[in-house]
Parts: sequence; structure tokens; C-alpha cells
Amino acid sequence: MARQEEIKQQISELREYFEKNLNNKYVKNIILKLDLSINVKHDMNIILDYKTLYFDSKGSIEDIYSSIKALTCFIKEVRSRVLPNIYNYTGTSFFSGTDNKNPNDKVLFQMAVKNYPMNIKILTKMTCKLFEMLIEYDDTNFTGDPAYKQVKNIDELSFYLKQSLKEDIKEKYNKD
Repeated sequence: MARQEEIKQQISELREYFEKNLNNKYVKNIILKLDLSINVKHDMNIILDYKTLYFDSKGSIEDIYSSIKALTCFIKEVRSRVLPNIYNYTGTSFFSGTDNKNPNDKVLFQMAVKNYPMNIKILTKMTCKLFEMLIEYDDTNFTGDPAYKQVKNIDELSFYLKQSLKEDIKEKYNKD
């Protein structure tokens, strides 16, 4: 059974992973160039920026579900638009600034871009785990009327996350 502290820990790990690997100075331009709605960006920030999350009501849980939906939207957008032509999203704009003269930055930039697809896969896995933990918590604590029943397209969200993980596993084994 997922407890609040375990969910908060998963959110903390997801937040830290996102900042270090998907929103660092080398690949930040990818997120800035994505055509995500203001609502999606706002909802992503519930998990990625809010330092205090509450579990005291179904409304609070619904907010976390909305954030998971927004992260899933981000993942879909990156998988469909960015990964096939990642260099169009990163380009050389990182090196156009005058303060980026460190020779190691070029290597770190290339590593960040090369690892971006893998980092999206890990983000997907972390988001799916958080989603499953939240469903379990929701079912346990709001047995009569869980919050996920109020979230539109929850089945599609669950399907997409699980399908993405299956595709990642197939891709891994097809390479070996």
C-alpha cells in the first residue's frame, strides 16, 4: 500500500531527475521550444515546482493527477516531435552565448543530447510508478469515491504510460 511519504519521495525523485537531466542548461531549449499549452505547463509545475503537496482531500489528489497528465503530455510531445529530430530542438544556441567558453561544455552538451531519449524513458517509468502509487493511495483512502474517477481520460493516461514502457522494453531487447 502506497503511503503519503512514499508518494512524496517519488515526487521528489522525479522532480530532481527532471531538473538534472531534462531541464539542465544544455537541453533547456528543448522545453522552451515545445508547443505546450499554458495549462499543461502550469499542471506540470504542480509536481515539478511546488515544494508542498497536500493529500488531505480529493481535490489535492486530483491536482497531482492533473500534473501526471501534463507530464504525460510532455512525454508524448517529446517522443513524437523532438526525439526524431532532436538537433533541430537543441541546435547550437547553447554555444551562442558569450559566457559558454568552457571547453567541457561542448562535451557535456553532446552527452546531454545523446542521453535525452534515455532520460525520457526513465521519466516515463518514474511517472508511471507515481501514477500507480497514487491510484493505490486513492483507492485505499477514498474507497467510496476515489479522485481518479473525476479525472477525464484516466484510462487513456494509464494505457499510454504502460504502452510506452512496453515499447521501451521491446526496443531494448531488439537492440541486444
